[in-house]
Amino acid sequence: MIRSMSLFGLLIAGAMNTLCWSQAAYVLPSPTAADSECTLYIDLSQCQDQRLSEMLDAYPDEDVYLWIWNPSAPLQGNGDWGDSDDHQKMDKVSEKLYSYSFVPTEYFGVDGPTFFTRGISCLAKFDNGYAYEEEFGGEAKTEDLSVGIVPQLCNGRMCIFPEIREGDDFITFTYDNNQEENPDLDNLSEVYLHLTARTDAFTLYTYGDDGIASTPFDAGSVPELRMKPVDGEPGVFTFTFVPESFFLGTPSNIDQTPYTGEPLENGIRWYVTKPGYTFVGPPPANSLGILICD
Repeated sequence: MIRSMSLFGLLIAGAMNTLCWSQAAYVLPSPTAADSECTLYIDLSQCQDQRLSEMLDAYPDEDVYLWIWNPSAPLQGNGDWGDSDDHQKMDKVSEKLYSYSFVPTEYFGVDGPTFFTRGISCLAKFDNGYAYEEEFGGEAKTEDLSVGIVPQLCNGRMCIFPEIREGDDFITFTYDNNQEENPDLDNLSEVYLHLTARTDAFTLYTYGDDGIASTPFDAGSVPELRMKPVDGEPGVFTFTFVPESFFLGTPSNIDQTPYTGEPLENGIRWYVTKPGYTFVGPPPANSLGILICD
């Protein structure tokens, strides 16, 4: 069962719902990485409060500034309501569309989970938020705008989802060979995962192996360990499995007794390989943690 995906699914659903009903403000790219540059767009023509848009019609030379308070105020501040800081000035994209680019973790000084959870609360205003107040019957600003963020959880060499998992969850490895740092594994057309389940520190179950230490084992010769190419994404491969089901019957390294579904208290060891390949020195000691619940 895929219990670990529920929180992520709700987060995406909420963010996408916000994007659908409120096109006045949105962030691109989406999904969004917390530590890479993104761009916030505010379309004044889509705002419910059209006062700022009408002011721009009358005073087209006015600049538009971003005023933001969630997930936090900017580290450098917004300035004063009557005089926004210069660094908050937005770029004019088209007649009523404005943008502001930033790296979330650097701009707000918060971590990724905080950014993803809180989203963005902001508005657009003139440098002087009190400008033309008497003429237009209110301040030079939009209504408060909210933007939900769809998190880009991983764009690295190897991404594993869900990030928190139990032994009976579906787990997906996504491997980007374009980011491979081992020159021996560059430009692969066939990619295999060496997978070893660990019920304790000493008992290991290596899928495809006979469990006898004296006999050589090549994970690249086991069809079930081959990762699938991702359509339309050259060099990207994926592999999905349920650990407790996948390893059933695999012999242990201790006495070759088969794995029967015991809790994987020491997780799963894994590494990427290719047919016939032998690492110089020990292979990578990557570990996949498995949550043990009663």
